Amino acid sequence: MALYGTTQQGGSGNNGTVFALRPPSSFCRSITCYWNQTVLHTFTGSPDGFNPWVENLIFDQSGNIYGTTTNGGEYGGGTAFELIPSGGGEYTESILHNFGNDHDAAYPFAGLVFDKAGNLYGTTGNGGTGRGCDYGCGTAYQLVPSGGGWLENVLINFDLGSAGLAGAYYPYSPLVIDGSGNLYGTTIYSTSVYLDGIVFKLAPSGGGFMPSVFYAFLSSCQPYGGVTMDTAGNFFGVCTVSDGVGVFELANCSQTCTLIDLHDFDGYDGYMPYGAPVLDANGNLYGTTMYGGTGGNCQLGCGVVWEIAGAGAPRKE
Repeated sequence: MALYGTTQQGGSGNNGTVFALRPPSSFCRSITCYWNQTVLHTFTGSPDGFNPWVENLIFDQSGNIYGTTTNGGEYGGGTAFELIPSGGGEYTESILHNFGNDHDAAYPFAGLVFDKAGNLYGTTGNGGTGRGCDYGCGTAYQLVPSGGGWLENVLINFDLGSAGLAGAYYPYSPLVIDGSGNLYGTTIYSTSVYLDGIVFKLAPSGGGFMPSVFYAFLSSCQPYGGVTMDTAGNFFGVCTVSDGVGVFELANCSQTCTLIDLHDFDGYDGYMPYGAPVLDANGNLYGTTMYGGTGGNCQLGCGVVWEIAGAGAPRKE
């Protein structure tokens, strides 16, 4: 068993790392039992990527690891990368795509997701051809295996003037995919009145994807972390900056989603949840906050890890 993740900084050049944590080989009888860390890759800065953000890592059936960096690469707009096991616990990095060339997608803040055909999908917080934003309003993109490399397709350019998507922009979240190949993500802003972020849907259509507003928040939310989905088709997420909603559920989404407020943070139990929550096999929901809590000497609190028991449908292993 191991846990895998990234650091935004650190490593020999302070450009960030990919690491694995494994429990002690022998039973630990101490109150504090540290896991053993292995650094799988140290980013070196351009032309390599650097500064992987708060993102998920994913694996293929061969044990290769896939992720993104927010900065670096050939054009400075970040990278999508693959780490390939090369024996003895070592990994070799391969850059799948360099973001930021001309009007390309740029600055991916989130990781990647596979579909059943082996294509990769993600979002970038900036870049693209959308109007009204400094450095572009962001994109959703696809990476397709092609001739020993990967071909990028920009699926949607977010735009302040896009009536069909309520003028949504800055998609900082990862995408999630359902069994029908529909993709879901969030933006943190929208130009429509009273909207502060949306959940969007990209539905396969005619060889491409049809975008639509899946749910529009009617008060401040800014769902940076995106959404996660249970086996019953309900969605869960967090409002990073909100007017009364902290952790939310979107239920009955086969028609029009119903927003359920699961928890409001008061500062003492957390403040500014940022990343997407996760569900375990029993339907328990877990997440973190950047600030708040009662520990440490941080001015706004040092953050918490929280659980809402039984929030989602149990998952089949």
